[in-house]
Amino acid sequence: MNTRNLPPAGHSIPLRAILSSFLRKEKSRDLLKGFFPGRRVFWVNSGTAALTLSLKAISLTSNRKKVILPAYSCPSVLASVIKAGLQPVLCDVNLNDFNLKTENLKLKICEDTLAVVAVHLFGIPENIFDLRELTQKKGVVLVEDAAQAFGNKILLNSFSPNTHNLPLNTNQYLGSFGDIGILSFGRGKPLSMLRGGAVLVNNSEFEEVIRKEYGSLPPELSPSFFGYFLNLIAYSTFFHPNLYWIPQRLPWLKLGETIFSLDFEVRKLNSNVLELGKNLILNFEKVRKRRGDLAKIYREKLGKIKEEFLYFPEVNEEAMSLLRFPLVLRRKEKRDPILNILREKGLGATGMYPVPLNEQRGIPKDLFKGESYPNAKHHSERILTLPLHEHVSINDIEIICQDIEKHLPTR
Repeated sequence: MNTRNLPPAGHSIPLRAILSSFLRKEKSRDLLKGFFPGRRVFWVNSGTAALTLSLKAISLTSNRKKVILPAYSCPSVLASVIKAGLQPVLCDVNLNDFNLKTENLKLKICEDTLAVVAVHLFGIPENIFDLRELTQKKGVVLVEDAAQAFGNKILLNSFSPNTHNLPLNTNQYLGSFGDIGILSFGRGKPLSMLRGGAVLVNNSEFEEVIRKEYGSLPPELSPSFFGYFLNLIAYSTFFHPNLYWIPQRLPWLKLGETIFSLDFEVRKLNSNVLELGKNLILNFEKVRKRRGDLAKIYREKLGKIKEEFLYFPEVNEEAMSLLRFPLVLRRKEKRDPILNILREKGLGATGMYPVPLNEQRGIPKDLFKGESYPNAKHHSERILTLPLHEHVSINDIEIICQDIEKHLPTR
């Protein structure tokens, strides 16, 4: 049994940060002030809850009922649309990246389209400027899902929509370009507090309706002060390669699983959670830099076989910090053997979302009957994600890249 296992995503939560959070009693409602100054923020118990709240609120302003989302994405995005009482419409993604396929999106938008959800998967920016222009032209709400992209920025230029009134050639945070931005602080997210989500209101037209909907939410009864403390201690202890194998072998924790479920609550966030966030944010840039440094090493090591990948990350480490290092292999038959070897060695590799959303187990019967999304299907069968966090060593990356190269020799 391999007792050294790398977590696939996340970051450590130091014990001192936990203790300091529970000893301090000041309010932390300004947690995002340095990222989104002047924005109205509504805190809820999860990113899924944040998206659900937003969609339900904006649906009260219109008779439109359809929400377009990428066919390759987290099942929670689909669950949020359904939980909000709206009709999900899937759109295929590009073959060479994870962005919505523009020509398909234009055909999907109709008179009954309420919103388009743009997802910055792995922290990689969607084509947000073009999406903003298209949705504004069509009178459709743009919801920007930055759950995996908190802290990432896009360089502004004379052709970019500037929602913070910043000077040109400066960076603006993802989550602030859509009419509404969604953030998540759950396990495995860029800044993990184990739970919590936020709604950013970037278009003041929707502030009042979201405020009213938020006001009707019940308070979060859990985690209790003591229960949340114990969860944090457990996470702090087991988020280490020498101990991660223990929770990994407890099936009820469902670590690494991506499941569709409507069994979630939409509640106001327990204030205990925000106390931790205020401590963790102090170390956030260090966490981001480590991810960027590791991504650069992956690119250097795998660069000589980059033609074997249909998607190979090329991002600016100063503005972008990937949540995981994603690769899309050209040859489908090569993915699973590589994935199996890396898993056996406990190196934190995953196949991410195993199927497109229309094939997700547990979705309502006949919801997407007869529909197909070939590019989303392609990605689900070929994607390989590699870990980016402080416990990934240079030696780990050497082994990972060597095993990949063995199966993907240069042509």
